[in-house]
Amino acid sequence: MSETLIPNPDSSPNTTIDWSVLEGDYDKETDVNQANPETTTEQLDKAVMDVIAAREELSKLLEDPKDWPAAREQSVALQALIKHRNKLAEQRANERPAE
Repeated sequence: MSETLIPNPDSSPNTTIDWSVLEGDYDKETDVNQANPETTTEQLDKAVMDVIAAREELSKLLEDPKDWPAAREQSVALQALIKHRNKLAEQRANERPAE
């Protein structure tokens, strides 16, 4: 049995994909499972700002149909940033002592 790949008719030859985002190279800093609370808080603050900036960029790209291929890439990057932010938020929540 063989598979036939059909090219995506919506893809642009000028579209490039940053595979490092998909392959997990985004977080080259300290592993969140080993971070101290101060480091995790700083990383979370940065991750929140990164998500906000990525959403703003995506919003701008969606305004012009010519930018939609770049918007798809930005959407993938945004998803990775959101996952990273959520992972840090969960880590930070687990570090807080029960009251």
